[in-house]
Amino acid sequence: MTDKPQAQEKLDTNQSRMAETVQGFSAADWRTAQTNRLDVQKLTDDQTSPEDKARLVAQLGASGVKHIELKDKDGSLRQFQIEMEKSGARTLVHLHCTEQDGRDRIVLRAVQNADGSLQQQTDRKGGKVDYLGTWWEKNMSDRSYLAKTELAQAQTPRVVVNDEKQNILQPSTVRQSEATIPPEKPTPQPVSEQVNPLANADEQQRLNHLFDGIASRAGYSRKMTNLSNEAVYFRSGMAIDADGSPRARHIDPYGQTKTSLRHTDGRAVNAETTHYYVLPMGKYKQYGVKLGDIAAVRYGDKVQFAVFADVGPKAKLGEGSMALANALGIDSNPRSGGLHRPQVEYIVFPRSGDGTPMRNSAHEDLGKHYLGKAYRRLNQQ
Repeated sequence: MTDKPQAQEKLDTNQSRMAETVQGFSAADWRTAQTNRLDVQKLTDDQTSPEDKARLVAQLGASGVKHIELKDKDGSLRQFQIEMEKSGARTLVHLHCTEQDGRDRIVLRAVQNADGSLQQQTDRKGGKVDYLGTWWEKNMSDRSYLAKTELAQAQTPRVVVNDEKQNILQPSTVRQSEATIPPEKPTPQPVSEQVNPLANADEQQRLNHLFDGIASRAGYSRKMTNLSNEAVYFRSGMAIDADGSPRARHIDPYGQTKTSLRHTDGRAVNAETTHYYVLPMGKYKQYGVKLGDIAAVRYGDKVQFAVFADVGPKAKLGEGSMALANALGIDSNPRSGGLHRPQVEYIVFPRSGDGTPMRNSAHEDLGKHYLGKAYRRLNQQ
């Protein structure tokens, strides 16, 4: 038998090794390898605009990439984290880095709309802020490639916002920016062709439209934010409260059969049947909120209404009854359910209740009234 030429034998060996490698790679491996070699490097390219860099971060985050590693200008490696958080139909996109002093700094920020398009955040006066984090741009331009080129710096006005992680209740877990998210606006049309974007919308779409108009004014904030005494907004997780249920102590190790709000006959508000939310002790009073006040609560694109029926620990923001969780499509098990990430939004309407609980349908009627009222007043200012 004739021996194979040495070059052909080497080629066959390499092809065999490649086949073994391909078989050993999962789809996730290929995705990570591709993004690490191609997309990520564009983040350090001066020819890539801040908007395109933010778009790349959104694409990486959507593909499941949560951590990336980039070189600084001195050649040292730096770890970055990608954070994608749903807020109604839109997604908050953040690339951030934890510095040696333990502070979390925003590097890139943007808002991704439901159609995949990207837009800048705005400050509370409605002015647009840059895709690049202000602190990062100011303090890291001589060390990090993730900074504007001189041309971009000359063309883009600077808007100063606070990029540090803040949380008055849980300082170690929450990052807060003063930047807000502008409401999505339809493309202007000739007067004769203008249509009402909600003309054919169902009720949940209308509620989401009103909810977004208020939430954007608060910047989708993770801390309780008072909006002209019309509404108090915050975004957090949802712990499950079983208090008020006759079997609370059996289904929840911390369960109580009583609630802070009571029916006129002294009965507790049952967590298994009533949509209610919980606020931290000593915190809500400064916003003019009282027991019995109504709130709109949103998870994903689903909006429900609830009554303020129980007071919780000072450092615990974001808690709802078993019935409320069920209505929103959240696991309502007090032991293992709920949500830890800030995926649930709450809009509380001060002075909306009379200090007593009612039927869920009555809370819903009141909630719709106050949601519409707050939207109109805040958007007329």
